[in-house]
Amino acid sequence: MTGDTTTRTPRIPGDSAQRRAVDALLDRLRAHSTALLLTGEPGLGRTSLLRWAARSFTAGTVLHLTAGPGRPAAAPPGAPYARITDGTGAGALLGLLRSAAGDRPLLVCADDAHRWSAPARAALGGAAERLDTAGRVGLLVTAAGYRAVDPEFARLPLVRLDPLGPSQAAALLDEVTD
Repeated sequence: MTGDTTTRTPRIPGDSAQRRAVDALLDRLRAHSTALLLTGEPGLGRTSLLRWAARSFTAGTVLHLTAGPGRPAAAPPGAPYARITDGTGAGALLGLLRSAAGDRPLLVCADDAHRWSAPARAALGGAAERLDTAGRVGLLVTAAGYRAVDPEFARLPLVRLDPLGPSQAAALLDEVTD
């Protein structure tokens, strides 16, 4: 035994209710605008599920949104992203999404939106309420579950990530360590 352990990024369990909800969002996006808010405690896989959705979406473009400086943490190198500033309103954000979508579906990933400034959250929430005016746009937002849902996101359908049970945790450990 060498003491070396090889780990890799875990897959999202295929039979999880959370993955099925994201799959449904991706399916609906082929014909309609749609949105989903993923919440859960830190470390339960919000960002992993967001990354899985971005990799799985093949019907159009994926755009990562951030309200902070630099590239969004969930965006892989080279992936398109846009930054919302405190001066960005919901109308301007909708225009950006409409332009980015063109005539194809667009999946918009907004990770850790609970950390965004109040004006940036307001722009995202306002845009979410009028997504149907932007074309076929899917909005996938993640936020911490240890706090109340921000009022800007209260109207979004909610999927909560819960801790893994003992058998799920054992299977995940086996998967990431071979």
